[in-house]
Amino acid sequence: MATPAKDQLKDLLRELFQLTHTDLDFGIYRILNLKATEVQQFLDIELAQVVESVRTSITGREAAQATITLKSAQEELVKNFRVNFEQPGDFEAKAEQYAQLPLFQEPYQKLRQAREQIANARMSDETERDIYNRLHQFFERYYEEGDFISKPRAGRDTYLIPYNGEEVKLYWANYDQYYIKTGESFRNYVFTNASEDPDLHRTVEFRLKAVESAQNNNKEEKGRLFIPVGKPESSDWMTFEEGRLTILFEYRLPTSEDIATWDIKPGVRTADKGIVAKLMTLLPARVRQTADAELITLFQSQRRRGKDNTISTFQYHLERFMAVNKFDYFIHKDLRGFLRRELDFFLKNEVLAVNFLDPTWSDEEVQTSIRLNVMLASAIRQLALTIIDFLGELEDFQKRLFEKRKLVVQADYCLTLDRVPGVSLTPGVDGHTGHTIADVVLNHVLTDPAQRQWADW
Repeated sequence: MATPAKDQLKDLLRELFQLTHTDLDFGIYRILNLKATEVQQFLDIELAQVVESVRTSITGREAAQATITLKSAQEELVKNFRVNFEQPGDFEAKAEQYAQLPLFQEPYQKLRQAREQIANARMSDETERDIYNRLHQFFERYYEEGDFISKPRAGRDTYLIPYNGEEVKLYWANYDQYYIKTGESFRNYVFTNASEDPDLHRTVEFRLKAVESAQNNNKEEKGRLFIPVGKPESSDWMTFEEGRLTILFEYRLPTSEDIATWDIKPGVRTADKGIVAKLMTLLPARVRQTADAELITLFQSQRRRGKDNTISTFQYHLERFMAVNKFDYFIHKDLRGFLRRELDFFLKNEVLAVNFLDPTWSDEEVQTSIRLNVMLASAIRQLALTIIDFLGELEDFQKRLFEKRKLVVQADYCLTLDRVPGVSLTPGVDGHTGHTIADVVLNHVLTDPAQRQWADW
């Protein structure tokens, strides 16, 4: 039976590996979903194999220590009492013969305890829980709203910066990351019912029909919303054809009519919620009108949000569609290297730290505690490195896509008017003579006079 700590770690890893979005069918998600089976296999099978390997390693170390004690006790009994361990029954006979001698009892008890330790050597449930909790603690601290934030730690609540003695060091929270501004390229949002049967496959798309972007990237997009096309009672904003439900949106400033018809809330944080709530009241009837059993089943499905809450699948994706096209995100330039460095610091300062030692303990208790702590750190490191390598592969893939050389699809030139030469065109064209390039370009004397750029300018 899986422990709650193990389940908690697996839930976090599913989020880190994007397995919570396998029903999305656009952009980077379409490519990541190709690796979803491999990632799921890693979580269900390979991670369990690594845990078992760690368990065997810890068991082996526990047994190794007991084996040393066993051999020492045997040597003492052979030397002082001529016990022959190769002869069956000799040890039991000598134990009964010398049972009252303190000199015999000390190595005898050590030998019995060592045999029990070897027979019962295993990783305790408490140790396993501690390993899962520590791994969750480590990965959660660097993951924030879908991104790994490169904040090097100097402790639980303090940070440090990589400093090599420079006179001036400039550093910021996303120093080692590429900044991706989502709003510069709006994306349609697609999710599916993930059916493997082509006949039962259904797709839902939130499509942007028009985008009213802020000019000059001057942050004036504040107040712009994703507003469905047309009025609520019309059929303009939704279509269903060949297993694909499409809902059309415009990204623009709402008019007073929009505010009334789509229940747009006045607050910046709640403005989108009014539109989502209105759509969720209109969609049940519209979906039922399609008479498509698979689409109706998809609409009625629920998904987890948080630990104990569930939400309609449609509402979840509506909210996410509006969020992903507004939020910016980051791609780490060297996630594997960053997490490896932070892992070493984490183990040294929070797992191997000596603040757990009690001054009243005996030397033997201190040595035992340190040995167990080293074994715990080794197990955490082995598991964490496996996870880091997998995360590094996914992040490096996204980095390669971002760094891929972009293709030029259009190139224009801008000239000031003082650089337009006043050279006359060849006489006799359409009955016009002696016109300059400025006349043709700006006044359209050879084309439609109503299309004069000069008047527009």
